[in-house]
Amino acid sequence: MLGTAGKKHIALPRPAASKETQKSAFHPPLAKGERGGFRRQPFAAILAAALCGSWLSLARPGHEFDETVETIKPEQLNALLSGSEKPVLVDLRPAKEFKEKRLPGARSIPVTELDRRFSEIPRAGRVVLYCGCPPGGTDESYSYLYLKEKGYRNVAVLEGGLAEWLKRRLPLESATP
Repeated sequence: MLGTAGKKHIALPRPAASKETQKSAFHPPLAKGERGGFRRQPFAAILAAALCGSWLSLARPGHEFDETVETIKPEQLNALLSGSEKPVLVDLRPAKEFKEKRLPGARSIPVTELDRRFSEIPRAGRVVLYCGCPPGGTDESYSYLYLKEKGYRNVAVLEGGLAEWLKRRLPLESATP
């Protein structure tokens, strides 16, 4: 257990069936008793569709699955960063935004590169994902689910993302002029 703040319950639409996309990098787990007749979209394509607001066009009504996402509150993460145990922070935002400001010690793995670079994330120790999207955004949730699908069990999501961290005026790193 990560000792995180809690779990965020999310319901995501399940894509429709297609044989040509059966072997993609990201696919949601089947619901209990459900057969595998859904299209498995490549992770980046699903995320791009979600960010463009067209994710719902990939799903059929009534075909949703439920997932629970481990979360950690900003204050708890700040306490960990101040202590002896240093979690690995993964910033999912574009590299340009990462360079401008980021959580202390964070590493940049933009969500659009996660399917190619996930092996850079350690499988041991604590890992916290965050992005600049609005609270409850898709970047963190889909990235979390993608890593879970890849066998990661040490991952949590920063509750409220960078926006909540900034709102609470917690420490940041920024580019040096």
